[in-house]
Amino acid sequence: MNKVIKNIPIYSIGNILPQITSFILLPIYTRYMSPDQYGIVTSMLLIQSIFVIIFTLCLDRSIYRLYWDYNEDQMVDFLSTISIALVALGTLFLILSFIFQNYVTLIFTKIDFHPYFTYALLGSYVGLFSLIPMGYFMIRQEAGKYVILSVLRLITTIGFILYFVIFSNEAAAGYLKGQLYGSAILVPVFLFILIKIVRWRFVFNHQMLKNGLMYSLPIIPGIVGAWVLDLSDRIFIERFFSLTDVGLYSMGYKLSAVVGIIMGSISMAYTPFFFETANTRSVKDSKNILGKFNYIYMLLAIITCFIILLFSYEFVYLLLDKEYQGALIFVPVIVTAYLFQQGGGLIGTYFKQSKKTKQEAIITLFVAGLNVFLNFLIVPKYGAMGAAYTTLISFATGFGISYLYSKKYCYFIPFKWGHLLIIVIIFAGISYFSLQFSSYIDLYLSLLLKGLIVLVGGFILYKVYNNKFREVIQY
Repeated sequence: MNKVIKNIPIYSIGNILPQITSFILLPIYTRYMSPDQYGIVTSMLLIQSIFVIIFTLCLDRSIYRLYWDYNEDQMVDFLSTISIALVALGTLFLILSFIFQNYVTLIFTKIDFHPYFTYALLGSYVGLFSLIPMGYFMIRQEAGKYVILSVLRLITTIGFILYFVIFSNEAAAGYLKGQLYGSAILVPVFLFILIKIVRWRFVFNHQMLKNGLMYSLPIIPGIVGAWVLDLSDRIFIERFFSLTDVGLYSMGYKLSAVVGIIMGSISMAYTPFFFETANTRSVKDSKNILGKFNYIYMLLAIITCFIILLFSYEFVYLLLDKEYQGALIFVPVIVTAYLFQQGGGLIGTYFKQSKKTKQEAIITLFVAGLNVFLNFLIVPKYGAMGAAYTTLISFATGFGISYLYSKKYCYFIPFKWGHLLIIVIIFAGISYFSLQFSSYIDLYLSLLLKGLIVLVGGFILYKVYNNKFREVIQY
């Protein structure tokens, strides 16, 4: 357990640093890319997530579970089999994508296949070569090697992106090209590591491939549902309005996604503790301990959402280009959606503990279908703001269904939602009035006043919840 605890912050660096870096570079991107160009970038990045599923059939994920079903020699053969299958599948689907490119572009009709889809496709393909080495280091808890490779890829990618976007002035195409080159330049490194992992034994075992597919294929529906939730709103905006609207909406989404970035690091630390506690302590003790942790987790999620909402006006007007200031209107709605998402993610641990991942996937697919239906009804009439509200409704519905199902059928840990609801109402009121008066006073004065609000609010919360925090820390 000590090793796990030590590795959690290291893994967090490797996983969160790219997102933080991307967020920090937003002012640069918005200066050199117009909203319609940024709309192309965000759309293509989402499309890449689809390509990865198609290219891999989620086979890479099988190693995280099946690794423990084989001895050392068998594992080498298994990794070799999965590696060969990934490259073969990726190459096949890449060729088919270029042959049937007219059908590929039906997803986004206003974005040309060349160069945008081309770069996105090739970027997904070269990314395949990193999957097994990165997964292997994670399984083996070799966190240092994992992070070194993650940071190295981040440096090369950001370097190429900045070069093509700033110096070559290629805008969206430059961003996607930079991402492709940043990954491609490291392919020899990942191939070398892969060869060492499989010990030059390029074995292909049909039964091992079958075992891998039997595990990976049921994962796909849940993943498809998740990317439909991420993607469908932007598809409808692009179809009925413009790439500029997509870009502004995506920027509002990007600002709101800070909630996920911050809470993601906390979740990475908390989730292993959740499973350990649930599986090693009595039901009464584990639910008592985890109930307190759940409460603090959601409290931190609420505080994070509040701070983002509080300072959203200042961030947009101080750091983003004037063309992007229209993104501000989406932030309150999408941040609220992210709060429901965090609640749903927390409940998702109940499904995993109860081994009801199939039911979790079904709920995700249902919510994704609801999201598409609502986008079809609302976006043509209300535009990008309608898409923001469909996102909120979808995440809230998913949270509600997951909560009710887990309460009846899963390893359920009740805690007092009423207390949190009161805090949400108070914070929502403060955020609303702050957004109203922000435009009437000096930006820096506004920052000062809101900083004082955070300090006073933090002091009050500390006094109120000091004992709860102490109880959590002692475990």
